[in-house]
Amino acid sequence: MLAKLPVVCTAVNGATELIESGKNGLLVAHDNTTELAEQLMALSNPSLRKELGENAYETIIENFSSSIMAKNYEQHINYLLNKKND
Repeated sequence: MLAKLPVVCTAVNGATELIESGKNGLLVAHDNTTELAEQLMALSNPSLRKELGENAYETIIENFSSSIMAKNYEQHINYLLNKKND
């Protein structure tokens, strides 16, 4: 995603929290090989590849940059320390 490449993945676990199908990637059912093939073939469209790749990049920059991740870790650590002191 950070490489501005489109993502096709199965709709399981954390993937559904990160990928919005059709916006920043493509999700397929974990047991549907036909759907997987169709989504991979859809990426032969250059404008779709570019749009998904750019949106994927923005998702990572907006939500997972090093400064945002450091802030999130700090908040979690402070929460745990405060919880321990209660």
